[in-house]
Amino acid sequence: MICSAKSSMELNPEIAHYVVHFHSHLMTETEVKAQRHLFATLKATMGRSDEAAQREAQKDKIHSRMLSDEPNVLSLARNGYERFQLTTAARILRDSADKVLFNYCRRCGKLARTPTAKQCRHCGHDWHRTSLT
Repeated sequence: MICSAKSSMELNPEIAHYVVHFHSHLMTETEVKAQRHLFATLKATMGRSDEAAQREAQKDKIHSRMLSDEPNVLSLARNGYERFQLTTAARILRDSADKVLFNYCRRCGKLARTPTAKQCRHCGHDWHRTSLT
């Protein structure tokens, strides 16, 4: 079942990832730069994105060109990638909730892996053959 964001929705890491990943076109330029900064940090430090990891990533010649020194970007990135996702998803849902679509399973009501998924990763329900999404 595809539906727009609910005003009473509780934001958690799963929903934040879904919003940021599948609705990245709703991110601001600063958020895009912060995400790029954090991705480079994650790659350079083998999965870490905290402030210490960001300083360490500056030394990595391959990924350092993707890092930012802009104060607004660093402010968004300061607390790592998971916090960035939560903050950015909250802002997107606050400003553009009508543009965010969620794909929920009709059987168990949980969020599908992607907006176009046709099978639930939680309960296994399959809606490939139905015309309703």
